[in-house]
Amino acid sequence: MAPSKLPLMESERDEVLTLAAEMQSVGPVNGFLLRWAALVEIERHPLTARRLREAEERVRVASDEETMRTAAREAADIKAAARRAVDQ
Repeated sequence: MAPSKLPLMESERDEVLTLAAEMQSVGPVNGFLLRWAALVEIERHPLTARRLREAEERVRVASDEETMRTAAREAADIKAAARRAVDQ
């Protein structure tokens, strides 16, 4: 994982732990762990990480809806594959 993302992860962790305590449920913690494990899985593969960043950038700068949808679908597919890889 990129060191620059550590403050965001720690902030989300604190929020999730508070929510889990309030709900008396580990559900939020499980979601947090899966989300961040998937990010680590993506970052373990530099080409995949680059494809994700490029797809997310295309979503941001798209001038037409079809380009935006195609890029968003690619980003979602990359994230879904990473979630499947860590959720086995």
